[in-house]
Amino acid sequence: MERIFSLRLLLASLAGLLLSAILLSVTAAGVFRESAPQLALRLAPYDARARAAAAQQALSSGLQPSGALLDQMDVEAREAYRRDATALAGVRIAGLIADLRQRHAAARRMFAYAEALSRRDMATQLWLIEERVQANDMDGALRHYDTIMRSSDEVKPILYPILTQATESPEIAVRVNRILREKPNWWRNFLTYFLGASNNPEALATVFRRTLDWSDSEDRELALPLVSRLAGAHRFDLAWNAYVDLRGAEAGSPALLRDGNFRNDRPLPPFDWAYATDGDLSPDRRLRENSARDFALYVPTASQVAGDVAKQLIRSPPGRYRIEALVGDVPDDPARRPLIRVSCADQGEHILGSADFPAAPAGGRRMVLDFTVPAGCADQWVAIRVKGTLDQAERGWAWISALSMRRS
Repeated sequence: MERIFSLRLLLASLAGLLLSAILLSVTAAGVFRESAPQLALRLAPYDARARAAAAQQALSSGLQPSGALLDQMDVEAREAYRRDATALAGVRIAGLIADLRQRHAAARRMFAYAEALSRRDMATQLWLIEERVQANDMDGALRHYDTIMRSSDEVKPILYPILTQATESPEIAVRVNRILREKPNWWRNFLTYFLGASNNPEALATVFRRTLDWSDSEDRELALPLVSRLAGAHRFDLAWNAYVDLRGAEAGSPALLRDGNFRNDRPLPPFDWAYATDGDLSPDRRLRENSARDFALYVPTASQVAGDVAKQLIRSPPGRYRIEALVGDVPDDPARRPLIRVSCADQGEHILGSADFPAAPAGGRRMVLDFTVPAGCADQWVAIRVKGTLDQAERGWAWISALSMRRS
C-alpha cells in the first residue's frame, strides 16, 4: 500500500513538472512571440501566433521577398491560423502575401476575415482603407476610418492629418461631416484638431455643419473660434451660415442689428456684440440704473486710447438705413462723448456714417444715425467707439441702450 501511495506521488510530481514545463513554454512564447518570434517558436513550436509574428517579421524586413520566401511565409501564416482560427496576424499576413502576388480578390477575402476577427486591428483597417481608396469608394474608405478611430487612440495622430488633407475635396468634406453628425466617440476630438489644422474656410464650414449645439458649453468652446476664423478669413457668408446653424431662430435678420438692449450673456461674435477687453476700453453691460429690466452698455468717457468698445457685423444690402438709440450720462465735452460708426467690413476704414452721442442727462436722450450702404459693400461693421483723451478727468460712464435699425 505504501509503495502504491509512493508511485502515485511520483506520478503526480512528474505530471506537475510536465505541466510546469508546458506552462513555461507557453508563457515564454507569449512573452517573445512579438519581439523574438523565432525564439518563441523554439520554446513552443506549436504557437500559432508566434508563427504569424515570424512571418510578419520577415515580411516587414525591408527586403524585397523572393518567391520562395513568400511561399515560406504563406505556409507559416496559413499554419498559424489553421492551428488557431483567431490568430489574426496569420490571416492578415496571408492577405498581404496574396496582395503582393496581385491576387486581390483573395487578399480582400483574407482581410474581410481579419476584420471579422477584430475590428480593432490597425493594420487590417489601414489595408482596407487603402483598398477602398484604390477602388474609388470614398464612403467605404471613410467607414473604415470611422471603425479604426472608434477603437484606437494611437492611430489618431496618423489619420487626423490625412483626413484633414482629404477634406480639401468638397465631396469628402461632406462625407466626413455626415459621419461626425452621428457623433462617433472621436468626433469632438477630431473637430478640435481640425479647427487648428485646416486653413480652408470652405472645408471648415462644411465639416462643422450641424455638429455643434450652442446650449452645450463644450460645443460653445468650438463654436466661438470657428465663427471667428471664418470671419477672420473674410468669408462672412460662411461665418453667417455657421452662426445661423448654431443660433437657429434667434439669429434674426443678417441685415439688421441684433441684441440692441445688450441682454445676451452668451454672445457669438462677430454677429453678436464683441466687447473690448482692454482695461481702458472695456465697457460694462448691466441693468440700467433705477431700472429693474432694461439693460444698457456703459461706455467709458475718459479713456486715454481711442477704439471700439463694442462692435457687431451686419450684412445689409445697398440702400438707406437709420440707427436709433437711447443714450444717457453723456458729458458736454465733445472729446469725451462716445460715438456710433458704421463702416464697410471689406474696405478697411471706408466709413459709411458716424454720429457722436449727444450730451444727455441720466434719464436718457434719443440719438439717430443715417447712413447709406453702397453697392460692393456686402458686410458692415457697426461699432460703439470712444475717441480717447489726454484729459485726466475722473473716469465716467455714458450708457447706450435700445438700439434699433431700419431702412429709411
